[in-house]
Amino acid sequence: MGIPSVTIRAWETRYGVIKPARTESGHRLYSEQDIEDILWLKDQTEDKGMSISQAAKLLIHRKERRDNIQFGVVVHQQTYDEISDRLYDALCNFQSEQANKVLDFGLSMFQHEELFTNVLTLVMQRVGEEWKMGKRTIAQEHFVTQFVMQRLSQFFRIFPIDPSLPKAISMCPSGEYQQVGLMLFSLFLRKKGLEVFYLGVDMPIDQVEEMISSHKVRLICISSNSPQSANQVFNSVRDLHQRIPKLKFVLIGNGFSECPADLECWKISEVLDDWRIWYRREVHV
Repeated sequence: MGIPSVTIRAWETRYGVIKPARTESGHRLYSEQDIEDILWLKDQTEDKGMSISQAAKLLIHRKERRDNIQFGVVVHQQTYDEISDRLYDALCNFQSEQANKVLDFGLSMFQHEELFTNVLTLVMQRVGEEWKMGKRTIAQEHFVTQFVMQRLSQFFRIFPIDPSLPKAISMCPSGEYQQVGLMLFSLFLRKKGLEVFYLGVDMPIDQVEEMISSHKVRLICISSNSPQSANQVFNSVRDLHQRIPKLKFVLIGNGFSECPADLECWKISEVLDDWRIWYRREVHV
């Protein structure tokens, strides 16, 4: 994680924010949640200039929230809606500093996956719909999109890579330019420890075969929200899988709603719980 062990122990003993289990011989055992908390502290102190004492207080608040959710205390949708509305208003008024503050506040309360799904995705959908209706300018739509993508991409460098896990390519096919869903799924994989080569939008599938071979890629994630761009994917997926039988695919997005029967096994919804089920079945075996 790029953090000296003495620092991690100091965070444990001085602030009590991390409480690893112990072996019989006294060695610390860190859970996946411990690692996420440590990386979150690192991000707050190194990249956002927060003191460790301030970051520790915020982390304790996050952990309390987590415990409440775990023991059945429901987080009202109103909380997500309030954060979403505040973030949306700030972005539509080109107030990036205020938008960052609102998003940082949300990240101090909820796990990033929850916030991305319940806030950022809705913000993107809302600005797209209001732009089509003529309620928002193209400048506002672009500003919101770039802000969201920039914040999401920052998380790629936070999560450590597990070299024992398969490598993945994430991409949108030719003619597809909506990539927020792809970014969210790619972040889900990165958090699990997979190395993800994020190729972004408008990427011809037939151009990645050399990369698959040279980097030993075993998973191709393709996102599409339009049937037109999705239709070109099907034959390419069949061809790639025929030449590289070990290759697995993920087809995500509304564009794949009419997926052919022989490719139905690769389709996945945009629901976080379904991603976890898929991961346990296809990767963590």
